[in-house]
Amino acid sequence: MTTRNQLRHDPVEYATLLRSRGFDREDHEVVTFAVSWLPYEGPPGDEILVRFGLTKERYLQRLRQTVEDHRHQIHPDTAARLLKLCDGVSPRAVGRRQASQAVPQSAH
Repeated sequence: MTTRNQLRHDPVEYATLLRSRGFDREDHEVVTFAVSWLPYEGPPGDEILVRFGLTKERYLQRLRQTVEDHRHQIHPDTAARLLKLCDGVSPRAVGRRQASQAVPQSAH
């Protein structure tokens, strides 16, 4: 049996696993491309255009539909991050917003 750690280090095995669970090749490419760009707050429009021939807006619509269609097959944290990306919410911006809304403790 293949473990998650092994899949994390073997992209070919991971890709095969996703396709065997109902992801077609295009869905798989849309999701894995977005996941690879998550640390950088999503892919730039020119990279999307070159790779998929889509505008960024159209790509994000496609990504949202793919994540929603296959949500039970994607790790919940990853699915949530991808949907935030589709909504234009930056993970860094969310962290800053939460920190700025924190109520400082008063000195007693």
